[in-house]
Amino acid sequence: MATGAKITGLVTRWWWVRHAPVPNPEARCYGQTDKDCDVSNQALFEHQARLLPKGAVWYASNLLRARKTAEHLAKAGADMDELNIDPDLAEQHFGAWQGLTYVEIAEKHANNHLFWLGPPEYRPPGGESFVDLQGRTVRSIERLTEEHRGRDIVATAHGGTIRAALALRLRSASRGGGALRDRQRVA
Repeated sequence: MATGAKITGLVTRWWWVRHAPVPNPEARCYGQTDKDCDVSNQALFEHQARLLPKGAVWYASNLLRARKTAEHLAKAGADMDELNIDPDLAEQHFGAWQGLTYVEIAEKHANNHLFWLGPPEYRPPGGESFVDLQGRTVRSIERLTEEHRGRDIVATAHGGTIRAALALRLRSASRGGGALRDRQRVA
């Protein structure tokens, strides 16, 4: 018979929200380019706001689309006292590829456009690798978890940042650790 795990100590829960859609008709790689987002779907924001915890600490990356998403969630009824900004939650920096279309990346950078399928250590020219992104995301998660131990943390961020957070959690789970403190002991 399965039983629930006994949780001791303070539990900090993270609630990750990807920013609202970014209009990108030219299919450009934007990474850390400070693009605006489409917050016109009020019904979606109201639905999402109802799902988020009351009394949470709120963080967003320094990029407009993450900040604007958090602000619109609050306008739609999410319980947010203050929005804290953490640049370590920003999207992966794609260096020389930022602003180029994906076709231009393929034309100008040969097989580098296969970056999405390559090893996580691969770094676009002048940019960050996924490992670099993971490093700063993990530092942020660990710092904020310690600072707000026992609280819910809502973070409006980016697809890459959220993938890095999920990689941390999945790595922790695969090593038998149910919490960040378990992962830190193993690492």
